[in-house]
Amino acid sequence: MMHEQDALDKLAIASAPTVQEQPRLEISDWAILESGCGDQYLMGLHTYQSRLRLTTPIASFQAAGRLIQTKSGRIYELLGPPTQDPTVLLVMAVHAIRVGLSMTGDVSSEFWKTIQHAAQ
Repeated sequence: MMHEQDALDKLAIASAPTVQEQPRLEISDWAILESGCGDQYLMGLHTYQSRLRLTTPIASFQAAGRLIQTKSGRIYELLGPPTQDPTVLLVMAVHAIRVGLSMTGDVSSEFWKTIQHAAQ
């Protein structure tokens, strides 16, 4: 579980490296949010930097490989199930509000069910 100060540190908004500099990324403690217009976004923690990342809209999803490609071209590998950590969810909710998304549009469980089905 994340400590409160660590959670606050993750609220800092920083630009992501270019897709050329970082074409692929592993994400843990993740959620998929759907906007009012139907676009879906991945939000999660960069595994090695432990920083919150919000992607561009999802372009494709490969359930068997747990891979998401966004409209920017970057590929994200989902490590483990969607987050259930209340502190991470709080940080995500605050960040989502900052960018005009809502955690009420959380469709993570649907993605997770698809991943589990593909693994059978």
